[in-house]
Amino acid sequence: MKAPLLLIAIIFVTTLTATHSQVTVNDSFIYGGETRTYSFYVPSGYSSTQSVPLLLNLHGYTSNGS
Repeated sequence: MKAPLLLIAIIFVTTLTATHSQVTVNDSFIYGGETRTYSFYVPSGYSSTQSVPLLLNLHGYTSNGS
């Protein structure tokens, strides 16, 4: 499961360094024959020069990301 998390992290960092405006990204990838979806939100006040907390929302088996 490390490969998908690394992929998401790379996409996330690339998006953050490319823009300083508010952004919500919804995308998916295939892992283990299953399509996995994800979304992340970066507020307009984000600055790559300032440390900020990372909030993860992991849903249960009978739930979904939305």
